Amino acid sequence: LLEPLLSLVTALKDDRTVESTLGELTNPKRAAGAWQWTALSGFLDALERRQSSLESFRNHAAPELKKTLERLDNVLAQARQTVADPGAAEADRLSATRLLGRGLTGQADDLETLGSLLRPQVPTTLQKAALANLSRSRGARPGEILLAGWRGFGPDLRGEVLNILLSRPEWTEKTLASIETGVMAPAQISPAHQQKLLNHGQASIRQRAQPLFAARADRQKVLLEYRPVMGLAGDSGRGAPLFRQHCATCHLFRGEGTEIGPDLGAIANKSTEALLAAILDPNQAVETRYVNYTAETKSGRELSGVIVSETPNSISLRAANVAEETILRSDLKELTSSGLSLMPEGMETVLKPQDLADLIQYLTTPAGM
Repeated sequence: LLEPLLSLVTALKDDRTVESTLGELTNPKRAAGAWQWTALSGFLDALERRQSSLESFRNHAAPELKKTLERLDNVLAQARQTVADPGAAEADRLSATRLLGRGLTGQADDLETLGSLLRPQVPTTLQKAALANLSRSRGARPGEILLAGWRGFGPDLRGEVLNILLSRPEWTEKTLASIETGVMAPAQISPAHQQKLLNHGQASIRQRAQPLFAARADRQKVLLEYRPVMGLAGDSGRGAPLFRQHCATCHLFRGEGTEIGPDLGAIANKSTEALLAAILDPNQAVETRYVNYTAETKSGRELSGVIVSETPNSISLRAANVAEETILRSDLKELTSSGLSLMPEGMETVLKPQDLADLIQYLTTPAGM
């Protein structure tokens, strides 16, 4: 109830009511808790909507209100302790996280704390709250924090992280540098984000992006060698056993196989050229949900596969010929991504041009024909 109340009086610039309400919230005789942090978040959100900041608000406040605002440091100190306590209730930690980096002091330390929450061991609710606060921040450090944790981000988080990284030119430049140095693989950048970079308003960013998202030379050479496949007549009967031998361990097709990669029943309308690229150059454009991850548990186990589901407190991995495994975030020691598709490169070593023509014919022929 207090959050929308304080948000409303702040939006109306009713400083007398703001002073009275903040005075109650920061009263040292009151026990600190999530109710305070939630209400103060509403106050700070309202300031942002006014295109203002806490520092600017204090600078223009009356003397009595300035004294009240100085007591916010005590409330923020209690919030920081709660965020850092893994034994605290998740709801309390979530309310406290919303305040980090938004006080009058301690912003630099708060950024590091927010970065520490972006680990796979942390519930996703806290990770997303930390992301929201990092996105509000300015300067180089928030972008550096996001890029440093990239390899450990799950697929649900990566899209949000890219949205933030590409929201400021300074962070966009650092993102391009990470792709250039191999920290991030070009295939990990979604087509939508690639287009944003390739059509960026700054010419320097467009020019750096162009060569990064071109097809790699070795795969391009293979694709050129296999172009004659488009002129070969395929045999669906010969393609069926090739699907079972080489594809069914990861793909589902007409009820046969395993659903790890995309269901191949949805590709009947794809061109032969597009299918050749998907088979021979699987890392040219990888959907986030099909990127391979490696999870190391605190007990020393190492599991690899695609993340098929995430909850606030667990992740589930699935790999070829391996049963799906669910790991509690609290049991994770490390989660890293190769940045590559689970589907390997090099299918040309086991499938000759005629084999590929037969396989593609099988996958694109309507059932019963």
